[in-house]
Amino acid sequence: MNYQQMFQSVKRQLSSAGARIVWEDCDAPLAERERRRFMENEALRLPDAWLEFFNELSGLAFIWRLIDPAGQSQLNGFFTFQDFRRFMENDTTDLLWCDWYEEDDIAEMKTHHILERFEGHDAYVTVKFKEDGSYDLFFVDGDLINHGGSKKLPRIPLTLRQYVEVVTGYWGVYSVRYHLHKQDFYVNPEKYIPELGELKALFPGFEPPTFNPFETQNPGT
Repeated sequence: MNYQQMFQSVKRQLSSAGARIVWEDCDAPLAERERRRFMENEALRLPDAWLEFFNELSGLAFIWRLIDPAGQSQLNGFFTFQDFRRFMENDTTDLLWCDWYEEDDIAEMKTHHILERFEGHDAYVTVKFKEDGSYDLFFVDGDLINHGGSKKLPRIPLTLRQYVEVVTGYWGVYSVRYHLHKQDFYVNPEKYIPELGELKALFPGFEPPTFNPFETQNPGT
């Protein structure tokens, strides 16, 4: 998958509808020697699919705003993916956990890596790798973690590739990431995304993603 091509397509269509990109950034791809040296100093060994992702989109961030021609409504969206170095170093202090959290919750959250941080809210999509090289994505709200909540976080039943496809398929609108762990979301997205009607009106031909992970065997890539 060409992640850069996917995001460039999203940007072009946003711009054609009059959206204003208020922030944009992306790290340069790491040289193979630098990436190999960095990984040798860390315990985590990333699967190839994740290395491909970070080689294309390390630290990708852009935030957009759009007011319709009548000036009656405003749409907002964002993409804020963690950069490779921070992902590997995994310093989640004051992000996924605070000093006043219970000890077991702190220990659990230290095993999570931040994939994406929500713009303007204390919420994240994280990944937790398993010993066999597989992984799970989680929706993490700051209010869910303490008092044993770290072991009960909502699991997002998507692979990395599927997550990127679904989020970009909704143009990164704010509300979509809060519902990716819910089975009903994939059947009835209109119930969860108030912006959906506006997206269809502003972007001719827009259709939300039809992928349903609860009906499809997850390939784990």
